[in-house]
Amino acid sequence: GGLGKTTVVRQVYNSSRVKQYFDIVAWVTVSQKFKAIDLLKDILRQISGASNDQIQENEVAKKIHDILSHKRYLLVLDDVWETNSWEQINTPVKVFPYTDQNNGSKVLLTTRKKDVAQHIQLPTYVHDLKLLSEEKSWELFSSKALPSYKISTICNLDEFEELGRRLVRKCDGLPLAL
Repeated sequence: GGLGKTTVVRQVYNSSRVKQYFDIVAWVTVSQKFKAIDLLKDILRQISGASNDQIQENEVAKKIHDILSHKRYLLVLDDVWETNSWEQINTPVKVFPYTDQNNGSKVLLTTRKKDVAQHIQLPTYVHDLKLLSEEKSWELFSSKALPSYKISTICNLDEFEELGRRLVRKCDGLPLAL
């Protein structure tokens, strides 16, 4: 982790253009240990505003399917770890309609594992985020660690920069580490 996958997707998800394009949007964090029923209930709460704690999994799935039918929706599955996660979430009935057709609905997922993204039985586009170059890493680090208005407070700017650049190299281009 640490490349900024969730941060990038969160910016897309929160953009006004996305909100205008999709009728319904929902975001769930899947993580390593998840229960499909909990994720489905969270999705149902987001798309309907209702909280149905005592409802069974197949009822939740049907309600989600009914709400999403004939709607253009975006579902974000954040932090997916296993290749079978989609099957666990999208059964016992096909919960998310039209993701394999041309109504514009999308499922967007973040994962550390490329095989997880490629495994989903949907039209798939995998976008690999790249590590930052050393110079881009330095720009990010210096903008956060030393805003321009504080430069005058550094006694030995050369020593600070040398130390900072060593730290940047140790972070290996991971934005979160910087």
